[in-house]
Amino acid sequence: MKLLEILAEFVSPVTQEEKLEFMYDLMRVIYADKIIDPSEEKIFYKYLGKLSFNPELHDDLFNLIKEAVQNNLEFDCFLSKNYGDGK
Repeated sequence: MKLLEILAEFVSPVTQEEKLEFMYDLMRVIYADKIIDPSEEKIFYKYLGKLSFNPELHDDLFNLIKEAVQNNLEFDCFLSKNYGDGK
């Protein structure tokens, strides 16, 4: 499979839950080495903006997601814990 074919398969998250899951997965990738350096943090915030999360909530979302990933919490558990049924 060619790179352009792979990129063509990417589907942007649409719902709030899909956007949160995207950010959650991004944090898991960023934190894979157990270190979040400033450039990785900048990327995370950039995607919060691109996915239209309220800028006033960026720090809270970063910290909530970071803590959940650091504690190996699965996304569904994170969602239930912070957003009830996720709706």
